[in-house]
Parts: sequence; C-alpha cells; structure tokens
Amino acid sequence: LGRTLRRLGDTKEARANLEQAVADARAADLSEDDPRHLQAALELAILKTEQGEYREARSDLERLLPHVGPGAALPEGLEEEARRSLVEVTHALGDIDTAVALARRNLELVVARSGQDSASASGARASLADILSRKGEWREANELIDAVYADELARFGPNHPVVIVMLA
Repeated sequence: LGRTLRRLGDTKEARANLEQAVADARAADLSEDDPRHLQAALELAILKTEQGEYREARSDLERLLPHVGPGAALPEGLEEEARRSLVEVTHALGDIDTAVALARRNLELVVARSGQDSASASGARASLADILSRKGEWREANELIDAVYADELARFGPNHPVVIVMLA
C-alpha cells in the first residue's frame, strides 16, 4: 500500500504506512533479507529521497542495497529505482564522482540482467547521462542521450509521447 500511495503522491499517508511496515517487520524479527522487510525499507528510503532527507536516505540505501539480488522477490523496477535514488542522494550531498560511478555500475547491472536493448537499460543510460551532464561531461552525456533516443524511437515509433518529449 505504501508503494501505491507514494506513486499517487500521497506522501504523508505513504510515509506512515511504510514506517509501520518497517516497524512491523522489525517486531516480527524479519531480517533485512526478507522480501517484506526489504521492500518496505527500500520504498521508505526512496520516499525520503523524494522528500529531501538525503543523509538518512543514503544511509538506508547503502545498508539495504547489498541485500538485493536475483532471489529478493521484489516488485519489478524497485531495485533500479532504489539504485537511482542512491545516485540522486549521493549527488545531492555533493559527491558527484561517486554518483557517476554508481550510475555506471547501475547501467552495468541492468544490462547484465535485462539486456543492452531493454527499456531498463535505456532508463539506466538516461540516468547516467543526467548525472554526467550535471558534472559537465557533455560529450558522453550527449552520446548516451542519442542512444536513448534511438532506443525509444525504435521501441515506440516517432509519434509516441516519450519520443516527442525527448525532442523537446
């Protein structure tokens, strides 16, 4: 429920729901490897990122992400979202070089799991391009954006809103 509330923008209710889910997992002595505990804690860390609580979010994400793996049974896309959040908070806290390294590692992981031409890989390339452009590495960022555009054009066609927005 916290995931849905967060995505719908009801951050106050999402926060209460996710904090309760994490507390319940701890009370039940569930380890951070347990998918129920891990999902709630990751969702809460992502919400903290969205709310600008960068130090706490970074600490939580750095603690939780090592527990994520192929057998974690998390909702599709949650691991990638959590990894992107870690990049975002790392950058927001002023550690741009580490943020770039994390974004590169995320791209490697996504390509290894989903393939070079997957939508997830396209998203990871866009995320890396974003952080590189913030660092001022325009050439590589532009090359990545061109690759993302080509992927999305091939996937959706020239009249799809995703492709049109990329041209804007």
